[in-house]
Amino acid sequence: NSSYKHAVPEIENKKCFVKNVEGIVTGDANISLYYSDIDVYDGTSVSESLSGTGEENDPYIVASGADLAFIKTKVSEGEFFANKYFKLTKSIDLTNAADFVIGTSGTNSFKGILNGSKCVIYGFNINKTSAGSALFCALGDGGEISNITVDGTVSGRQYTGSIVGRNLGTLKNIINYSTVTNDAANGVGGICGGGTGTILGCINYGTIHSNATVNSSKKALGKVGGIIGASESGSTIEGSVNYGSVSGYSMVGGITGENAAGVSITNCANFGEITTSKERVGGIIGNNFGTISYCVNNGKVTTTATSGSVYIGGIAATGNATSTIA
Repeated sequence: NSSYKHAVPEIENKKCFVKNVEGIVTGDANISLYYSDIDVYDGTSVSESLSGTGEENDPYIVASGADLAFIKTKVSEGEFFANKYFKLTKSIDLTNAADFVIGTSGTNSFKGILNGSKCVIYGFNINKTSAGSALFCALGDGGEISNITVDGTVSGRQYTGSIVGRNLGTLKNIINYSTVTNDAANGVGGICGGGTGTILGCINYGTIHSNATVNSSKKALGKVGGIIGASESGSTIEGSVNYGSVSGYSMVGGITGENAAGVSITNCANFGEITTSKERVGGIIGNNFGTISYCVNNGKVTTTATSGSVYIGGIAATGNATSTIA
């Protein structure tokens, strides 16, 4: 309900961690808003080094687009920064940088620990035809990204997300306002496209859509979620919320499109409109093989299909012998 959405005040040359405040604001309510300085990246500069040592008590400082480009360059050269700490100290405008993606695959990926310090990375426009379309193509095992807002446009194929394509690490307290779409294959989500990692306390406001329909074997494609497209075995999603509209051909959910066996989704909620043009659409999960606990759907769940088998559910559209809802 738009009457419960309040735009935050704008401050010149600063960026707020959120665009709006959700819910009823009473006269005695206390709301903390976090603003940061902005660096407008020129699209080409690369810092020669970062200040700090990368240790937990002395993290590498990322204060510009050129600093972020330094990480991008080093990862492409094979330096993945495992167990190294980073702190973002300014919001970064990437409008001038085309297809700014850190890493190229699940094995060539960032493995550091990045604290976004409630800064915003925005203005990016990413369009890839290979897997892993997002600010970070993949987040490697042991890596972590936290406390950051992203706001741009992303389109791709398999594993398409706003901040991470495939998550093998931990994503915590991420807010997405980006529009995220894919044109083929499975796995598109507001936070990440898929993965085996952990997602904690993330929020999606962006529009998430998949144009994929069937593959060459006529198998239905989709796995579209407000938070993650394909929750693979071993992954955990907790305390996350979707407000954005989510749509696709098959396996569409407010939190995840498909939940693999062994995956746990706990204390999550959906408020967005969830739509499929074919089948398997749910308020929380489209296709469930795992465990759903203490989740709530407040969004509209619909299908535009006029023929064939259609599976639709307020929480999950389908399940099997390995799935549970508590």
